[in-house]
Amino acid sequence: MSCAISLMFVHSATLLPYWDWERWEKEIDRMALYGVNMPLATVASEAIAERVWLRMGLNKEEIREFFTAPAHTFPGIAWAI
Repeated sequence: MSCAISLMFVHSATLLPYWDWERWEKEIDRMALYGVNMPLATVASEAIAERVWLRMGLNKEEIREFFTAPAHTFPGIAWAI
């Protein structure tokens, strides 16, 4: 199966939070037109990482220190590295 990818990390930080439903419909139609079958999906990635690290033994305070503000309010950096 070949993969047709759409969207980039910069979109999820700077554009997507401000789209209304009409804009999303246009994007979904565009992806369907071009055969996109793997759009970037970063939604809930922090929640997934938190669950993994909790299972590994870190506590919530240690985990929360790793995450910072959303990337669109912090110059392109989603995590404090």
